[in-house]
Amino acid sequence: MDGGRLRLALRHDDAGRVVRAELRSHRPVAVCRVLVGKPVDKAVALVPLLFALCGRAQGAAAQAAVAAARGEGEVPDRARWAVLAEAVQEWLYPPLMGWSALSGMSETALMVQIRESTRAVMQNPDPINCEMLAAAVDALVSVDSDGQLVGPVASLWQRLLDLPFHEAPTRLLPGFAAADLLAAWPDQAEFCALPHWHGQAVEVGPLADYQHEPVVQEALHARGHGPLARFAARLCALRQAVQALQGQAPLPLVSAARCGDGCGLAVVRAARGPLAHRVTIGDDGLVADWQILAPTEWNFHPASPWVAALAGLSLPEAGQVAHWQAATLDPCVPCDVVPVAAKLNAAL
Repeated sequence: MDGGRLRLALRHDDAGRVVRAELRSHRPVAVCRVLVGKPVDKAVALVPLLFALCGRAQGAAAQAAVAAARGEGEVPDRARWAVLAEAVQEWLYPPLMGWSALSGMSETALMVQIRESTRAVMQNPDPINCEMLAAAVDALVSVDSDGQLVGPVASLWQRLLDLPFHEAPTRLLPGFAAADLLAAWPDQAEFCALPHWHGQAVEVGPLADYQHEPVVQEALHARGHGPLARFAARLCALRQAVQALQGQAPLPLVSAARCGDGCGLAVVRAARGPLAHRVTIGDDGLVADWQILAPTEWNFHPASPWVAALAGLSLPEAGQVAHWQAATLDPCVPCDVVPVAAKLNAAL
C-alpha cells in the first residue's frame, strides 16, 4: 500500500533566501478505515500488512489496544521481542545506510550480520538468537579503552560533528504511557494528522527519550537538536537494547488503557517514537472505529520549530539542513524538499 509522501517547500525571494518553509503531509493517515466493519481478530491480523515499516510494532499496538478494549491481558513477550529487534534494525540502518548518500558510508560484514540477526529474533526470539544479536550490536557500537567510539560508527560521528550548521531547539517529549496520551488526546478527527502536546508541536523518538544522557547532552551542546544529537540518542537506544537482549533491562514499553465500553488505547515504543492505536469495538463484535497516531506526524508537524528555523537561510544552506533533518528524523515515507519562488502560488 502506498504510504504517501511529505513535501517541504522552501519559498524563497529573488536573492535566493528562504522567506518561509511550508511542510505538508500527503500520508494516508486514515488508512486504518479499511479495518472498520471487519471482525476484530481479522483486523488485528491485517494491521501489520498495511505498513511497509514497523510492522511488528504496528501489530503489537493493535493487539494491545484490542486487549484493552476487551478487558483482557497484556501483549505476550514474544511480540515485545519482535518489536525490540525491529527497532534495532531501524535504529541502525537509517543512520548507517540510509544516510549513506549524505555520509559516504558503506555496509560492513558486521552490519550484514546484525541485519540477519534481527530477522532471526523477529522470527524466533529464543535466548541464542537474542544473544547473537546483542553481541553483534555491542561490537558495532563498541568503544576503546579511552571511551571513544571506534569503527564505522566513529567515522559517521565525525562526519556529523563536522556539519557546519547548528540547528534550532525543539520541545522534546519523552515516551509516554497510554494513560498519559489518553488524557491529552482531544476528541477531534484531525488529531492523528496534526498531533500536539497541549497545543505545542513536539519531537518524539530516541532524542526525546535519551535527551539527558551525557553523550546526548554533549551533542546537543555542540550542534543543537540536529543529526549529531539524534545519532547519539540512537547509540544510547542501541546500548539499552543490548541490555534488554541480555536480560539486563526491561523489554520495550507496551502500555494500554481502557477508554470506555469496547474502547482501548495502546502505545508501543517503536523505533521512531511512540506509536498509538485507538480501537472501538461495536456491540456486534466488529470494528466500529480505528485510529493510528504515528511518530512521523509528531516529528513532521508543519508548526515544528525546525521548519520555522529554515526561514532566513540561503537556499543551499536551507536545502542541506532540510535534507539532514528529514534523514535524521527518519519519517516512514519519503520527504521531498522543493524550492519554490515566494511570488508563485504553487500548490503543496
